[in-house]
Amino acid sequence: MKLYFRATLWMISTSIVAIFVSQFLSLANVLLVFFMGVLITAATTSVGPAVWSAILGFLGYNFFFAEPHYTFRMIEKQEIFTILFFLFISIITGNLAARLRQKISALQNNQTIIQSLLTLSRKISAAPDEETIIKISSEHIKEIFNVDTFFIQHESNHSHHELTCVYQSNNNFSINLSDSKILNAATSSWENKKSLGWVKDFHEFWFIPIFSDIRVYKLLVIFKNESSPTPDELHQMEALSKQIAQALERSQLVTDLEESKIQGETEQLRSALLTSVSHDLRTPLTTMIGAISSLIQYDEKISLTDKKELLKSTLNEAERLNRYIQNLLDMTRLGYGELKLNRDWISLEDLINSAMSRLHTLLTPFILKIDIDPSVPLLYAHGAFLEQALVNILENA
Repeated sequence: MKLYFRATLWMISTSIVAIFVSQFLSLANVLLVFFMGVLITAATTSVGPAVWSAILGFLGYNFFFAEPHYTFRMIEKQEIFTILFFLFISIITGNLAARLRQKISALQNNQTIIQSLLTLSRKISAAPDEETIIKISSEHIKEIFNVDTFFIQHESNHSHHELTCVYQSNNNFSINLSDSKILNAATSSWENKKSLGWVKDFHEFWFIPIFSDIRVYKLLVIFKNESSPTPDELHQMEALSKQIAQALERSQLVTDLEESKIQGETEQLRSALLTSVSHDLRTPLTTMIGAISSLIQYDEKISLTDKKELLKSTLNEAERLNRYIQNLLDMTRLGYGELKLNRDWISLEDLINSAMSRLHTLLTPFILKIDIDPSVPLLYAHGAFLEQALVNILENA
């Protein structure tokens, strides 16, 4: 309606100019003034107002300049043909000019969208994670459209699913997802993958789903207090949402690949661990079985000294097997985050002596030299774990 009002004002101004020009020029030139008014109106409005201005120009010329003056009746056939021809040409020219303006505006709008997409793409191309992508995207939208943004995602909570806000650009204003109407609008936009608007208490929210062919990643909520986003702005925001969706999809793929890599390395480590453990467990078991079998089979033939040696060997291997099992239990607890550190102040010398006493039998055939720097302070650590680590190192050596 504003455009039609503007077209009317233009043609009133054109009529005033035409009355002034008619004092010096012929009526043919007056028609050119009206024709110029139609072109100016078409170039600044749209097709409808351009046609309306052509009709107003036709009526204005007929009323002020055609005989008899100040009426809408015409006497001379030549003037009737001239003014009708003017109306026909004005409508066609105004229509063409208005359409040309619309195409230029559309091209400029597309160029703006492309430039905005390129800028956002450069910003989020190096984003390392999802949180950074969302933050950069929100700042970019805020900078271009001067709107507040919220990012909502679907989270599973035990037996049900719910929408939660994971990011908001304005900490002074939040979206109330406990409001059933807002929640229903957000849920509908998420499930149908369609943008929609909703107004409450003069506050307007626009819900724009960020999705790809795989799934919906987030829900972009636009809040603009002063006025609603224009259709062109919403079109740009939807185009930006597709760019954000591609970035989130890339981030998710990188995360999945990293998890797959870690899982593969974990499987390799588990395989190596099982291979090592099976060997380490078999050795003491073989020794224990051999010693006990000898005691059972050759009980009367074996001297008391040899029996003690066999029993001592069995005990040593049983203790060794117990250490292996304890290590496996500790590794299992460590994998589930259940291994707790009980730190205390301990002496390095006491730590080494305790480890040596546990490996006394194994170390008997060897010469072990210990050299501790006098400047080494007390250690604030979990003594049992450090001792076990030292026992493992010495035993492997």
